Amino acid sequence: MILEEIMKRKDIPTDVREEIQKSVSARILSGKGLKDSERRGIAECRKVDQRLLDSEEKFRSYVENAPDGIFVANSQGEYIDVNPAACNLLGYTKKELLGLSIMDVTAPGSRDAALSEFGKLAKEKKVNGEYLFRHADGHEFYMSVDAVKLSGDKFLGFCKDITKRKHSEEMLERSHKDLEKSLYSTVDALASTVEAKDLYNGRHQRRVAHLAAAIASEMEYSSDRVRLVRTAAIVHDLGKIHIPSEILSKPGKLSDIEYALIKTHVQASYDILKNIDFPWPIADIVYQHHERIDGSGYPRGLKGSQTLAEAKIISVADVVEAMSSHRPYRAALGVDKALDELQMNRGILYDAKVVDSCIKLFKEKDFHFDLELPVK
Repeated sequence: MILEEIMKRKDIPTDVREEIQKSVSARILSGKGLKDSERRGIAECRKVDQRLLDSEEKFRSYVENAPDGIFVANSQGEYIDVNPAACNLLGYTKKELLGLSIMDVTAPGSRDAALSEFGKLAKEKKVNGEYLFRHADGHEFYMSVDAVKLSGDKFLGFCKDITKRKHSEEMLERSHKDLEKSLYSTVDALASTVEAKDLYNGRHQRRVAHLAAAIASEMEYSSDRVRLVRTAAIVHDLGKIHIPSEILSKPGKLSDIEYALIKTHVQASYDILKNIDFPWPIADIVYQHHERIDGSGYPRGLKGSQTLAEAKIISVADVVEAMSSHRPYRAALGVDKALDELQMNRGILYDAKVVDSCIKLFKEKDFHFDLELPVK
């Protein structure tokens, strides 16, 4: 404290103050003329200083030998320190890299995203992302980057090569799309099988699929779930290939035995579809499309939530298409009659939300079976 006061005094010449400081410093270093308590304090300070130096050296060793890239950048994104792993990842020497900025080594396709994230860093203190970088030899590769804001407008970042993982993900995505394409081709082939035997039923399935997908979209189902509904609907009567054509196209009223035979198409559809490895419960949805929420449907008399939501949508679309279209045993009843049936049995036979969405499509959004509405 006394030394600090002396060093602040302006009335003491500068050279005298400096001489005093040197003398005191030498006394401290030599330990001469100091009290035991002062010597112990100085010794403790030296231990603390040594521990700090050791800790700093240890931390530096960790950074230098870390398998992942570590860097420090300024507010302009310019590198001001990098570890050997960061140099190896990007293919530059430390001297070369310290003359570059993050944007200099970011591939053109990722620069906008990287700039956006870097801009957020000043406010959000922490960001992470996956970006395409350009190696010194020109090839591009993916790295994950996690960065945090330090004091003094500096940023600490950690980066790791994730190229193999990204390529694996891309291959998996391509395989998924190929599988999905194959599944849709299978579904179309199955639907065509029905059409080959009975053009009416084939056309009926496609029209039901069109309306069912539109209802699902109106109910704000995800695009994947809308595709699920469409896929199930387009094969919902597949089992009718086992029903004799003369019964399917009979112009008169069906006998009880003939009607009972018609009802077996649900089980037949399920038996065919359950052996196909779909990523969705297509067979179960098709199996339930004649169930009614009051338990009066078939084949199992399911009630309310026992029936899958997708099956409830297809059941409504099935009724509307069947009533509004020509049947072998009667002329078309028209859309209005079909909507009256839905409204009359809303919440009794048919799910209320599905009915409301279906009626809205026809009355407010001018839905037509011959018009392919966009699906969300």
